[in-house]
Amino acid sequence: MMILAGGEATRLGPLAAQMNKALVSIKQRPVLAHHVQRAKDANVDQLTIVCDETSRRQLERTLQLMGCPIPWRIVIQPVALGPVDAMMRGMSGLDHGSSSNDDTVIITAADTFIDPTHTFEPIGGVERRDRWLGAMKTDDISRSWCYWDGEHWTDGQPTDGPNHVFIGVFAATTQRLRRAIGSVIHKHGNRVLLAPLLNHLDDDGTGMWMEQMTGWHDTGDVAALAVARRATFTSRASHRVLLDDRGVITKTGVSDDEYFAAEAMSKLLLGPRVLGYARNTLRVEYIDTPSLAELWLYWPARPETWTHIISTIIGRLQRDLWPTTTTNVCTAQSQAAMYIDKTEDRLHRNGSDRMPRPLADYLESDVIRPRDAAHVHGDLNFGNILYGLGSDVFRLIDARGSFGGNSPTVGDDRYDIAKLRFSWNGLTAITHGLEVQRGEIIEALDDLLEGMGYNLKHLAAIEATMFLSSMPLHVKSEQEPMYYAAMSRMKEALS
Repeated sequence: MMILAGGEATRLGPLAAQMNKALVSIKQRPVLAHHVQRAKDANVDQLTIVCDETSRRQLERTLQLMGCPIPWRIVIQPVALGPVDAMMRGMSGLDHGSSSNDDTVIITAADTFIDPTHTFEPIGGVERRDRWLGAMKTDDISRSWCYWDGEHWTDGQPTDGPNHVFIGVFAATTQRLRRAIGSVIHKHGNRVLLAPLLNHLDDDGTGMWMEQMTGWHDTGDVAALAVARRATFTSRASHRVLLDDRGVITKTGVSDDEYFAAEAMSKLLLGPRVLGYARNTLRVEYIDTPSLAELWLYWPARPETWTHIISTIIGRLQRDLWPTTTTNVCTAQSQAAMYIDKTEDRLHRNGSDRMPRPLADYLESDVIRPRDAAHVHGDLNFGNILYGLGSDVFRLIDARGSFGGNSPTVGDDRYDIAKLRFSWNGLTAITHGLEVQRGEIIEALDDLLEGMGYNLKHLAAIEATMFLSSMPLHVKSEQEPMYYAAMSRMKEALS
């Protein structure tokens, strides 16, 4: 697979001033990470990324951080001469030792986001390529597409207009692609758009397959990126979320308790401003900053940077959130309801066995004790923390409406701390389908928590319940790694 990440990204303006266009975010991931996931799903065995020299280190570091599961290489395009020149250079970077002329090369633009939740139906024929996404059909797994902008094409050639750019994905055998690139560059020169190349690929009579497709977005300009972010905005299955052009999020299916929790975070300047609530519909401001989940997976940072971030967050919670409860004691009963009863109820509804007895015994004998009550967030995982890089300003979203039957959210501050540790000990990587190595950072964060007086074994036991109770809420491919993560945390607690 070849990803074209060169060019100057002028359509993105300031959004790409500090990063390659492949690193703009959709669904809390760089678009590059979505391409890597699609390539993995399609059993792609080699990844080539074509970019300029200034982007090399950013892309290399991002691929290393996400633990890219596919062998990859970076190929440099010294001058932004367009996609055909980039493809010519990318072809020279293919591993000839493991590929043949009959192998299929899938080529995609770095700034094309294709939503993996959508399905695609063949509609046949090439006569409608001015109206649909056309594709060189490869197989039912890889599903390759290419966009033709009908408003800016005349007789198969691009006319003047802002949108005749390469969008989408297409595929061809290495032999046909090399032959087509050579012929087109010989005839038109290096600085050429894709039209002649795709027409050349279609000249042998095999035709181009067509697939009607709605789950794609060009993210190559500011307006298109904003549309893509709105269209792919997601939340819990029980909620529906809409982000409008004014920067307002409207969330339906919200309980009164969840509204009160959001209102409390807003008043404490710990959450987005609440703009209104009626009939289980909540309106809040949209904050366009990355979540800690995104930073954890894709942002190159040293252990001391992460200890600063986590200590900043915990410090604010200790000062501004946890003391605001009007209740003095978090009872053993409410802790048992949260850590044991809730977990066993979730497992039972999923048709699973009960919580492992050694874990339940340890919770009852060592962890569950009456303690000072705290006004907790209740779901303080990395995905619910929006963090402004360089400013130390953060906002918390999706606060839980109750803890162990208590409402408002009066509970155990260890639960919030365990949610943070739950995130860096596996949740974030599992839910994003990545394998990441953060051992040095995790060790530094655990040292930080111990220095604050937290018992890591107690936190590990609480984390084990979180992984177990989260299993029924996730797809099957995520349930097995969550179970192993739960067993790992239980082992840590009982050691």
